[in-house]
Amino acid sequence: MTSGNTGAGLAVVCNYFGNPFIAFMSEGKSKERAKILEALGTELYLVPQVEGIPGKVTGKDIEAAEHKARQYAKEVGAFYVDQFNREAGVTAYKEGTGPEIWNDLNGDVDAFVAAVESGGTFVGVSKFLKSKTK
Repeated sequence: MTSGNTGAGLAVVCNYFGNPFIAFMSEGKSKERAKILEALGTELYLVPQVEGIPGKVTGKDIEAAEHKARQYAKEVGAFYVDQFNREAGVTAYKEGTGPEIWNDLNGDVDAFVAAVESGGTFVGVSKFLKSKTK
């Protein structure tokens, strides 16, 4: 299941290694996101929206796409990435992006702003920055 960005990254990696990449996404996401994923070789399944409107999905829309993706992975024996619950996503940003920001700005960080998809970037970088400013 993807909202777009993680799916695009996974599509690139899978394509490079010659592995198939199958993704489920709410049909409420932009048509451009779907086009990008498909252009990167993704076999994309759009899941009907539950309560959102086109361009604005809700938690229930994401849950519906997640449910379909988990169900499909179980049926065919595929690996389900689970980007929203995988601690490795947070760890990567805590150990990678956070220190990079800190070092590039010589520790002079007044604020950190991030768009939130899975939350890994925001949580990981925030944890790192908090550890430096106690």
